[in-house]
Amino acid sequence: MVTEAWSNNYYNSSSQFIGRNSRNRTWVRTPDFKTLARGNLPINPYTDDIFNGVSNPIVKILIRHSDGLVIEQGLSFGTDAFFDFDSMDFLPDHRSFTSLENEAMLKALAKVSDAKSNLAVMFAEKAKTSSLILDSATRIFNAMRSFRKGNLKGIAENLNISPSKLHKSWLEYKYGWMPLLMDVKGSAEFLAQQNLGRPPRFTVSSTVKDPISGTITGPGNNRMSFDSNMETATYSSDRVKSVRVKLWLEISNPQLTQLQQLGLTNPALVAWELIPFSFVFDWFISVGSYLQGITALNGVTVRKAMTSWSFYANSSCVESFPGYNGSYHLYLPWSGLLRECKHRIYSRGTITVNPLSLHPPVDFSLPSGQRLISALALMRANSRSFGNTRI
Repeated sequence: MVTEAWSNNYYNSSSQFIGRNSRNRTWVRTPDFKTLARGNLPINPYTDDIFNGVSNPIVKILIRHSDGLVIEQGLSFGTDAFFDFDSMDFLPDHRSFTSLENEAMLKALAKVSDAKSNLAVMFAEKAKTSSLILDSATRIFNAMRSFRKGNLKGIAENLNISPSKLHKSWLEYKYGWMPLLMDVKGSAEFLAQQNLGRPPRFTVSSTVKDPISGTITGPGNNRMSFDSNMETATYSSDRVKSVRVKLWLEISNPQLTQLQQLGLTNPALVAWELIPFSFVFDWFISVGSYLQGITALNGVTVRKAMTSWSFYANSSCVESFPGYNGSYHLYLPWSGLLRECKHRIYSRGTITVNPLSLHPPVDFSLPSGQRLISALALMRANSRSFGNTRI
């Protein structure tokens, strides 16, 4: 184990504190690592903690009433205690690194599975697919007949582009034609892959981030002797948690891998896909991704696996004073960036890949535009279930 640690405080000519830099890192070095092939190097633990803080003096001007003398004085802190931004509790809590790692691992396993299509689901929904194709062909034919007759209303009705049927066109496109075209594309890719061959060794990686930012205003720390409630400080902080998972893999059973790519080794996923509106539940809790990850390693061996996490924060404080006209002095207003700091912590190590230890991740993001449109279209299509509510 190798360790490197140092910390430096900086002061100006008046012995005022103006900044601090520090770094603390530890790592393990593989003996004779230069003689080993890059793919055979082990994953050694590594941590790195880097901090940089700066204090920016703010100038205040005082005018003495008796003779009009101007006094100018720089303001700054004498300690670096204000750099403890990690304790800023005005920001909401981050997701745990365990939660981020779980989601990153599932995304990595989705790349490992390299699913092309799900033949079992396609077979179970063959009647719906045939009906979709026949119905669309019929409507297009009727729309052509209306076009020849100059019947614009008939064209809109047959193509479902009228206000009362527009939601049907969206749902048909989103959950009918798009999955069908993706299955066709995946099947073509699978056939091409059989001729070209899938690399026997490959790597996949996935990264999940959780950014948080916020601002709050409160009492300042440079208290004036005459009034402790006039100065204000605005604290701002941008923080990001990030987890990355990288897997080195080797195909050990090509036939089993091919069956997995076609969705023939995961009956639980087939059952989930056939449940009506299961995709709506997946918007919030990714059960489908979890079920896909369970069998992602069928026919695949994990040679080694790495996980890394990082925490980055960029924080600042701006203090301001509105001014004050006292009995002896006139204090002019001032404002400025009093202090700022950046902090980055990084850690790397090995991880055990066990799909059964994972769980369906919760989607913490805001609904996308397409999801919102789909939700409104579904509500419109099932408006009878909402009584007299107009959707």
